[in-house]
Amino acid sequence: MADARPIWSRDLLIDTTIEVLRSRGVSAVTVDAVITAAQVSRATLYRQFPGCGELVAAAFTQLIPATPASPPPGPWRERLVAVVSEQARSVAESPDLVAALCWLALERGATPRLDQVLLPDEADGPERRDLCDRLRQWCLTPLDEVLGRPGARAELGEIDRELVFALLVAPTLCGASGQSRVWAAAAVAAFAGAHQVMPTLTGRHVL
Repeated sequence: MADARPIWSRDLLIDTTIEVLRSRGVSAVTVDAVITAAQVSRATLYRQFPGCGELVAAAFTQLIPATPASPPPGPWRERLVAVVSEQARSVAESPDLVAALCWLALERGATPRLDQVLLPDEADGPERRDLCDRLRQWCLTPLDEVLGRPGARAELGEIDRELVFALLVAPTLCGASGQSRVWAAAAVAAFAGAHQVMPTLTGRHVL
């Protein structure tokens, strides 16, 4: 029979880190704070995580809300409004998502664009990579599903991914106060208008 203690220890450490994050903030998450609250040894923590950064990343990964489901079939603009509206609602209800992105950005240091924060770095450990993957999935997978459909492709052609991030993802993460669907419709209209007047640039990194 497999030894369940490593799994139990990992779950305990992550759950304790989440408690510290939510009660005292990310700056309060230290090795000493976590092992004291979890009542485990330092050696137990280091058997699971190489350091506090990877532990925080693992905790944030569990806090990312579920990726919004695909909207019903229909015109791509209506489907895109539904996705962006749902993402805005999710951000309002799950501030942990934005906290995770901000923490990752600070860990990255000087980063020129927000979308680059979501790309794994060579120095990242497995937990940070998992967090990047989870954030990219939440931010971009629902939009890709809508914009990749034949109807959207026929009207829009090649999609400028930086434009998608700048006009649909980034404002959503900043938060839409009040009527999320009205705000989402305005964001989609801005994206569609900008896409028409802005030529597609080549050589851009596709997330």
